[in-house]
This record gives sequence, C-alpha cells and structure tokens, in this order.
Amino acid sequence: MIWYSCFESGVISMYVADKLKECREEKKLSQEDLLFELGKLGLRLSRQTLGSWESGTTAPDVNDLAIIAKFFNKPVQYFFALKQ
Repeated sequence: MIWYSCFESGVISMYVADKLKECREEKKLSQEDLLFELGKLGLRLSRQTLGSWESGTTAPDVNDLAIIAKFFNKPVQYFFALKQ
C-alpha cells in the first residue's frame, strides 16, 4: 500500500510534524498545555508520544489526527500540505 509506505518512510510524518508544532506554537501552547487540552477531547497521550510526533519519528493515526485537527480548527488535510 502506497499510503502505508509513505507513513513508514517518514515522508508524511514530517509534514504532520511540522504542521503540528507550527499550530501548537501559534497558539503559544507548551507540549504539556496541548496534552491537557487534547485530553479534554478524549485524546490521552504521553509527552514522549507528542514529542515523537513533532519530531517526525512517528505520526498520529487517523483518529488521533482528526481530534488534533478539530482542536486546532483545521481540516485534516492541512497537516499534509506543503509549506508555502
């Protein structure tokens, strides 16, 4: 599957990483603050997990990304867009 291969190779996870960190910093949230806010929406994660998402080491699954997108009031597709 091409989609799965992209995630495994880190190509997609780097787009997500950049956008996730960018959104968090635009809202002036620390990682801890973001974890707290996402927890209110039912997404419970460790700081280590969030850090690995922001560094592009791993990427959130589709369900987690949907919650993140909702919190930041962005479409899920936003996290896959190239920087302008």
